[in-house]
Amino acid sequence: MLSLKQFTAFSEATFNFSPGINVIIGENATGKSHLMKMIYTLLKVCEIAHQRKISSDKLEERFHSQLHDVFQVHNNHELVRLSTGMAEIIMDYAGTNFHVQMGVDGFSVQYEPESLPNPSSVIYLPTREFLSINEGFIAAYHKRELPYDETYYDLSLALNALPLRQNQLVEVQNAIAGEKWKKVVQQKNGRFNFDLPEGYLEVNFVADGYRKIGTLLYLLINGSLSKNSILFWDEPEANLNPKLVVEVVKVLQTLAKEA
Repeated sequence: MLSLKQFTAFSEATFNFSPGINVIIGENATGKSHLMKMIYTLLKVCEIAHQRKISSDKLEERFHSQLHDVFQVHNNHELVRLSTGMAEIIMDYAGTNFHVQMGVDGFSVQYEPESLPNPSSVIYLPTREFLSINEGFIAAYHKRELPYDETYYDLSLALNALPLRQNQLVEVQNAIAGEKWKKVVQQKNGRFNFDLPEGYLEVNFVADGYRKIGTLLYLLINGSLSKNSILFWDEPEANLNPKLVVEVVKVLQTLAKEA
């Protein structure tokens, strides 16, 4: 469950999510991405807190900085509807209740019980395909040379992990290259290539739809996306032809079955 009050585009809204796949549909500028990014921010901090063993007295600061980096804002009131008053976010996840307040007067986050849940991994796929811009992204981001939010940086870190010895989800490779698949997506020094039935292609010569599916595939190959992971995918249908939309739906259904 997620409840939002006076947060960006939302005056007041409550969402109850189901296990498996949840699809958020709405017109442009109605807050779909902000909804997902808010959940992503809270869960990503939980993941980071367990990985880096962040002490409880540092967690509020981490939540605050993560929120600003994901939404690319400098002040709390930028996230408050009409920039006045106080925004409130309440979320229940895995037995933990989060209560966030933010506004001109400051920021606070409380959660009960005191121990944070530990999602196996949290991945956010932005609207734009990312494989073609991954090379050199992390270094440029550290130098503040890129106008991208934290979700892109997190994704680049996940994509640059080395492949595991054994792929976790054969069906996803089959969705791209058929049953006689090879090592479909390959990465060296951040640069991606595809080994498809029509030949060995550099990422910029592959259709956006294949790049999107290839992103999922590589995250599975290197273990960044695994069983019980939480995946946020912003506008997965963007820049896809009808045939590839069908393939993306098949991939999502396969992932949901394996979760």
